[in-house]
Formats: sequence, structure tokens, C-alpha cells
Amino acid sequence: MTDLANVIWPPGRLAEAVEELARRAGLRGRHSEPFASIESPDASPGELAHWMEWAGARLGISVEEVDTTAAEFESMALAAGPALFHIRMDGRSGVLALLGRRGGKLRVVSPSGVEARVSVDRLREACRTDAEKRLAPEIDRLLEAANVPPTRRARARAAMLRERSGQDRVSGIWILRPAAHAPLLAQLRHARLPRRLGLVLAAFASVYTLELAGWALIGHAALEGRLDYGWLVAWILLTLSLVPLRSFGGWCNATFALDLGRILKQKLLAGALRADLGAVRRLGAGQLLGRVMESQALESLALDGGLAVMVAALELAFAAWILALGAGGGLHVALLLAWLALMLWWSLRFAARVRAWTRMRLGMTHDLIERMVGHRTQLAQARPGRRDDGDDRSIHSYLASSEAMDRSLLPVTAGIRGGWTLVGL
Repeated sequence: MTDLANVIWPPGRLAEAVEELARRAGLRGRHSEPFASIESPDASPGELAHWMEWAGARLGISVEEVDTTAAEFESMALAAGPALFHIRMDGRSGVLALLGRRGGKLRVVSPSGVEARVSVDRLREACRTDAEKRLAPEIDRLLEAANVPPTRRARARAAMLRERSGQDRVSGIWILRPAAHAPLLAQLRHARLPRRLGLVLAAFASVYTLELAGWALIGHAALEGRLDYGWLVAWILLTLSLVPLRSFGGWCNATFALDLGRILKQKLLAGALRADLGAVRRLGAGQLLGRVMESQALESLALDGGLAVMVAALELAFAAWILALGAGGGLHVALLLAWLALMLWWSLRFAARVRAWTRMRLGMTHDLIERMVGHRTQLAQARPGRRDDGDDRSIHSYLASSEAMDRSLLPVTAGIRGGWTLVGL
């Protein structure tokens, strides 16, 4: 285990620490010229935070200052990387460049450029709050008086410190993340979402494989007219194996959706803050409100619809394989592909109707907001008998568009749910 004092970056090499950590974590947004570290070795927390924000802007990444409680420090440190920890020990001040974790140990980058491992307890000891430093001698005397064995003293001391100062805040922590305006693919790769998506698909593929294997065992026994207890036990084991696999797949699916939603919202917020002010003035309050309302629909579609399409494609692959082994053979698979092509055409037709309906709905939202803002002007200038003419036309157009959308939806829902059953038979 590496000594913590050997992996601390001095204040004069703070810029190198940030650059090296960002490079190793794959966060470098763009190439930048070398820049100077903070000048004062004993800079105040405000000066250090300002310099960290400036350094992140130079590198094209996000450097966010966070704090945590002493009780939650260990769990936060294990999940924080890449991050920088401001440390004062042995009369020296510096930063620890945390790259990530491996097991229960922390992976850090030393000033020599070598990756090392340190324990979470050692880092917590170095980042102790002032209250913990005052309480430590008192707790040591108490443990000595209680004759606690030396082998158990360290754990007892840490537990008592957490209990006495668990709500104290630990500051001086900066988390490095991709900038909000970074490419979406880079943010997805940094969050390891492609790998986690592969885990989701692998989990569902395992579930379907075990289900088919179970049906094959039962079908084999039923067609032969005998029930072997060995095959029955194998079927029971396969069925029980589905429970943890489904739970694991659901957990991976939920965490994937949460992180993807976080990235999408961050991207939308960054785009809203970087929007052209002239375009914003031309849109008006109603159109802006409509876009905000549609952003929620976009997130729901990306999370629910995107994963559902991938899982459905996996199910179709298994279905085509089973049909190819059945009575219909290749002809049955060709019929399935033809039916899918017909469903795709109906779906595209429905998507065009939904697009027209959405545009009309956004336009009506804009008109409603503008009328609410200028209702006094309308009361003063418009004739009482013609105030609702525009509303009537909009409602009739919206009703016609809704009817067209519903008519195009009927073949899709009826065909996908029940049509293939008849065609397949």
C-alpha cells in the first residue's frame, strides 16, 4: 500500500495534476496550452475554488466543488473519481488526484505519473475536520483507559469519530466531469452507458435463453410421454435462475435510465443557456413553454422507448430463430419479416400524423399564452362577437388532426397486438 504523503501533488504543480487527471480519465475536451498553477501555496478556499473553475474552463471540462458529511465521506470517495482532494498533512498542503476505485482501494495518480493505490481510511484520516482533530486525543485516551486491544483499537477509534462528528462537513473536494456542452457520445462513454447497455441486453438474452431451454425440456418430456425426475429438477433450476437474472436486468435497466436521463437534462439545460437571445425573443413565451413541455416527452421517449425497441429487437431475433426451427421453417420467417415491413410502413404513417398534430398543439399553446398576456388589449380592441372566431378555427383544425392521428394509430395497435397471431396461424 502506497504512503499517502508520496502521492500528494504540491501547490506549484496543481495545473499538472488537473491536466494529468483529466487526460487519464478521458475528459480532455480540447487541446490547451500549458497554464500556471495557483501562485500562493497557502491559498484560501475561495481562491482555490476560483482557480479550479478557471482551470476547468481552460481544459474544456466541468470542475465542480462539492462537500460531504464525515459519516458519508468513505462512500463518496469510492464513487467520486475522477476528483481532486485538498489535503493538509505534516505541515504541507497539496491535492490528491483520485482516478477511481478498484475493489475497496482508491486509484490515484502520483506526481511522478505512476498510478498507485491508497486506502479510504488513510484518505479520510488526512481529510479530517477540525472537530475530529480535537476529538481524536480524547478518544485515544478513552480507548487506552478501557483497555481496548490494539488490534481492534483502530476500528473502534474510527467508529467513535464517525459517531461524534458524523454531521461535520468535509470540503475541499472537486469532481471532474465532461462539460455540459461536450458531445453527447463523449458524455455517454464517460458514464460507461454503452457497457451498461450491453449488460442490460445480455441479462435479457440470458432470460430468454433460459426460458426457451425450460420449454424445450418440458416439451421433450411431454412429446415422449414420460416425465424424468432429473429433467424436472433441471427445469425447476432453470426457472429459479430466472429470478436473479430478471432482478439484475431490471436493476441495470433502472440505473441506465437514471444516468441517461441526467445526461439528457444536463444537455438540454446547457443548450437552453447557450441559446441565441435573438431567436429567443422571436419565439415568444408560448413557443418557449411548448418546448419545455416537449422536453419531458423527449426524455420519456428516449428512456422508455429506446430501451423497449432494443429489447423488442432481441425478442424478435429469438422469435425468428424459433420459427425457423418450427413447422413453417424459412417461409414462416419470411412471413414475419413481411409483416414487420407492413408494420413499419403503418408506423411511419402514424409518425407523420403525430408530427403534424404536435406542431398544431405547440402552436395552440403559443396562441393561448399570448392571448393570456394580451387579454386586456383584446378586450379593448376586438369586437365582442368575433373574439372567439380564431379559437373556433383552431379547435376544429386540432380536432381534425387528432382524428387523423387516431385513425392512423388503429392499424398499428390492432396489427401488432392481434394481427400477427392470425397471420402466423
